[in-house]
Amino acid sequence: MCGLEGKFKEQKYKYESQLGKMAANMTAVTNVIEDHTNLLTTLREDIDNLVERLDKKSSTPAPTDHYVCPANWLKYNATCIYFGSDQITWTEAKFHCQMYGAHLLVVDSEELNTFLKIRLRAVDGNNHYVGGIDFGRHNWIWDYTNREFDYTDWRSSQPSGGRSEHCMVICSGSSCQWNDVDCYSQYKYICQKDVVLG
Repeated sequence: MCGLEGKFKEQKYKYESQLGKMAANMTAVTNVIEDHTNLLTTLREDIDNLVERLDKKSSTPAPTDHYVCPANWLKYNATCIYFGSDQITWTEAKFHCQMYGAHLLVVDSEELNTFLKIRLRAVDGNNHYVGGIDFGRHNWIWDYTNREFDYTDWRSSQPSGGRSEHCMVICSGSSCQWNDVDCYSQYKYICQKDVVLG
């Protein structure tokens, strides 16, 4: 009888242990699903806000002057945006933009940031250099305007201020937010310049 009772307790312990592991796995799966659901909700809200703003803008009469961007540049409001496909350092990206008569992008509004998130998530993926830099002083400025940020969209715990992380990329990680990186790391980049009268 004692042997049977011992086996029963052993089986009971084994099943309880397996149930505990299954419960832990279910909790982890549930957390992942919640995270993805939150990200989708945020993206839907971003898209809805952008569509609403674009609808408002399209209802205003178009100006009589015709402003254009060069081939392979995307028109956004009164600027032209270029998405560089080669992966280079921040300094090289700045130089490439200057060769185009442009500068590294200044992301100074939620509207522009949302537009970029939608564009980059759909086409280009993560990590693109823009004009944010801190010169090692931990106060971030736009290189082109030499002005501190009025608007930000940093990832959680960013900027981390790592020893050599003085340059900025956008659309980092699954949240497609901002991150500080080593300026010698190689990433794609985004240039910006004013539209021209065509």
